[in-house]
Amino acid sequence: MRSRENEFYRRIAYLDVLTGIKNRNAYESDLTQLDAAREAYGDIWCIVIDLNGLKTLNDAYGHAAGDSLLQAMGHILDSVAQRAHGVYRIGGDEFVVLLTHGHIEATSRLIEALYDERAAYNAAAAHPLTFSMGFACYNRVKHTTLADMVREADEMMYNDKFYQKNSGSSHRQ
Repeated sequence: MRSRENEFYRRIAYLDVLTGIKNRNAYESDLTQLDAAREAYGDIWCIVIDLNGLKTLNDAYGHAAGDSLLQAMGHILDSVAQRAHGVYRIGGDEFVVLLTHGHIEATSRLIEALYDERAAYNAAAAHPLTFSMGFACYNRVKHTTLADMVREADEMMYNDKFYQKNSGSSHRQ
């Protein structure tokens, strides 16, 4: 009985209840373990995603509308990244996908699938899902740790957000 309780508590400690994907605790634990064993893997990729306009949506339509977009993003990521090392919601509207044994073609296909799923969702959605995204591959010369790789992807995501804000477009609408 106690082992079932421990497993239950361990599971909820690493699960984002709203989206059903892994949470920041799981992300930090997995990233630390992956970093310690990074030489055992081929390419390691990171995709960082941040939803656009969530605060505005929450203010205009209530938190249930925002929660619906967060759930949609979690579902989309979970469905397109089934082979990922992990899919995480690490903050309010921030998501990370870690990929091991990946290569640029597989990562590109995952990103294409992400855009395709977003388009399918938006075709029937009351509130469109838009996001900014960045990605990076671990490079032994450029990155000391996997956290450096994540920072690079995060910077790329912020550049994407800045571009979208200033150009008035969302990539691949």
